[in-house]
Formats: sequence, structure tokens, C-alpha cells
Amino acid sequence: DTTGTGGTGTEPDTTGTGGIGTEPDTTGTGGTGTEPDTTGAGGTGTEPDTTGTGGIGTEPDTTGTGGTGTEPDTTGTGGTGIEPDTTGTGGIGTEPDTTGAGGIGTEPDTTGTGGTGAEPDTTGTGSGSGEPEPSDGQPTGVIAFVSDRTGVGEIFRLDLSTGVAENLTQDAAVDWTPAWSPDGTEMAFASDRTGNFEVYVMRSDGSQLRRVTDSPADDGLFGLCWSPDGGRLAFASNRGEDLEIYLVNTDGSGVVNLTNSPGTDRFPSWSPDGTRLVFESNRDEDFEIYSIAAAGGEAMNLSNNLANDRFPVWSPDGSRIAFATDRDGDFELYAMAAGGGSVQRLTDHPADDRRPTWSPDGRWVGFESDRGGGAGIFAVHVGTRTTAAIPTGTDTDWGPCWSPQR
Repeated sequence: DTTGTGGTGTEPDTTGTGGIGTEPDTTGTGGTGTEPDTTGAGGTGTEPDTTGTGGIGTEPDTTGTGGTGTEPDTTGTGGTGIEPDTTGTGGIGTEPDTTGAGGIGTEPDTTGTGGTGAEPDTTGTGSGSGEPEPSDGQPTGVIAFVSDRTGVGEIFRLDLSTGVAENLTQDAAVDWTPAWSPDGTEMAFASDRTGNFEVYVMRSDGSQLRRVTDSPADDGLFGLCWSPDGGRLAFASNRGEDLEIYLVNTDGSGVVNLTNSPGTDRFPSWSPDGTRLVFESNRDEDFEIYSIAAAGGEAMNLSNNLANDRFPVWSPDGSRIAFATDRDGDFELYAMAAGGGSVQRLTDHPADDRRPTWSPDGRWVGFESDRGGGAGIFAVHVGTRTTAAIPTGTDTDWGPCWSPQR
């Protein structure tokens, strides 16, 4: 037993009050069965609880050819109810297409293929600059996530344009915490394929696997990320008496203990300019969001709240930090200014929302939640706070990480 009151079986308890079976409890009070509890109070059967108290259900279709309930189809050939068709053959309801390929509201498309929002297309392709506007209707891009659909945690890659999820790791070991390289060509992750968790790097298609760390401790299980220049990785490890944030060159050299402080420090995120990292820590009893210079030094408490503030992630432009907090009872997503303060609430749902990840354009924040009845991945629009389900294919998926490449 390396950190807590004792594991059972051949796997030690690495983080809390004790795992059960051969899978350690990796984040909370204990998983059940062979699947660890990855975020909260305990999973059920072989379904881990990835966001809160746990639940199993199905995910509605919110992104295909037709919405369900009050969720309209925002990406196909026609809207529903008061949601007009914004992409092709004409409006629906009281909002007709008055000029050609489809206007929106009372602002028709006056020149080309279609305006967006209340701003008509004045140049031909969709925006004033002559460049198409990014779609705010549904999230786009590529997301990596963890799934146990094969019976063990694996890293999957989902292309949101096709809806196809691909298993990248395909190994009998537990693979965890995917993190994209800045150029989107590689992915770091943690795996226990050698007995304990180590940090590995592979190409974005799962090829050319290489091992980065080599330690008796568990490296990367509780978060890892890349430096903006792609030369280093930050990861959480229990190499010392408690969890600390370490830095390492991508070839495995130059390991440095960055935080070196009593308490649990984990889930690092590197600022886009490379000068600082944020992470969660309970060094002041409850979990808070801290910031520290990449060169080391004193850490600064950014959240300063009596609640548990967790899973910080820097926005692509470096101006904000998304995080999860239970300051309203259950875990919800918030964003704050990079220096602390100016807090904005992003989600408001009875379920627990955790593990935020920014879309590369900064318009969306992806997250894991049990709001669909099981462990699912969702995204919230930062401006409108509307939420969309990410169709991963099962309800046993968690730990999303958005590719930085658009």
C-alpha cells in the first residue's frame, strides 16, 4: 500500500481509501467490481461512476438527422419547431427562406450561400471577411476519450464529422488520461501495461508507441499535458510521499518535481504561452486551483473557495481557465479569468459535470457527465450555455480531450 489505508489483491491502493479486486481505486472512495471508481462515490457493477453517483442509461440522438424531445436537429436539412433550417433547402415554420440558400430569422441571405445568426452573408461565403464562420450549431473536430467498452480502459479517437470512434491502444492493460500534442500528431497517455502506470506517447493513429517514464510509482494516472512547444510533458506522480506535478522531456530525460509541496497536486494544464501551469491541490484542505511558473517557485491559489475546485484547463487563447466545482452542491463547470476572478458558470444540471476540455476555437467546452443516465461525453457552448451530447457510441465513456487542431 503506497498511499492510503490499503489496497486489496495484487494492486495497491494508489489514491484513497482502498480499491477492490485487482483494479485500484484511482480517485475516490472505492470502485466496485473490476472497474475503478474514476471520479466520485462509486461505480456500479462493471460500469464505473465517472461523474458522480453513477447511473446507466442511453444517450439520445442530439446530433444526427433528427433531434429528440426539445433538442432540435441543428446540423441537417431542416430545423424543428422554431429552429429554422440554417444550412440548405429552406426555413421551416414561420421563418421562410426568402432569398436563396437559406436566411435566418429576419436577416435573409442577400448575396450568397447563407448568413449566420442576425448577420447576413455580405461577401458570398458566409462572413464579412469572406471566410466561412465556424459552426456554432454542433461541436466539430476530433476528441480523444477513455472507454471500457472492450472490458478494460482504452483510448479512443472520435472524429465528430463522421461519428466514427477508433480504438487507438487495443491492449489488455488499463490506458488512461489521453493528452494531445500541440500539433495534434501525437498523444500521451498513462498505462499500467508494465504493472504500474507509466507515461507513453503514440502517434495520433495509435502507431509508433514509445515509453517516456520508468518509475516504480504511478505516473500520469492523475493527469498529464504537453508544453506548448511540444518538448516536455507535465504529469502527476506519487514518486514521493504524495502526489506532485513533475516535468519531463518527451525523450524521458530531465525529470523535475515542479510542485514539491505537502498535499495532493494533480491534473496539470500548461498555459498556451508556456510560462505557467495550473493544477488542483488540497494543500489548503479542500481542493483549489493553483498556478505555478513553469520554472518553479511559489504556487498561487486562483479559486479561493471553500468548495472543491478541480480539473483546471487553460483556454486556447490563455485568457480563461475552465474547471469543475461543487460550490453549488453538485459538480458543475465554470470558467474564470486566467489570473483568478471573473467567474462564469457554464453548466447547470442535477448531474455531476467534470473533466473539462476546450475546443480549439474556444467556443465549446467538452466534459464528462452522467446526465444521460450513464458515463457520457457532452459539450457546452461558452457563449450560449447550450449543451450538446457527443455521440461516442456507448454510455461507458469518460475523460475527453479535444484535439488542438481545427
